[in-house]
Amino acid sequence: MHFPDPWWKKRHEKRLAMGPALLDSLARLLVDGGEVFVRTDVEERAAPYAEQLGAHPAREPAGDARG
Repeated sequence: MHFPDPWWKKRHEKRLAMGPALLDSLARLLVDGGEVFVRTDVEERAAPYAEQLGAHPAREPAGDARG
């Protein structure tokens, strides 16, 4: 997944693309063993994105140690 997140300000958090609905859709659509790569240019979003991805019951975190 690589697209700019235009809602980087706190007041726009409700409009973020990353969230339960997107993660549920990805879990439903990905084949077993499928991978999701997420990038952001907003440093404050990286940790919450990783946390959301890692917490979703249908996915297992993978990747390198950089998070």
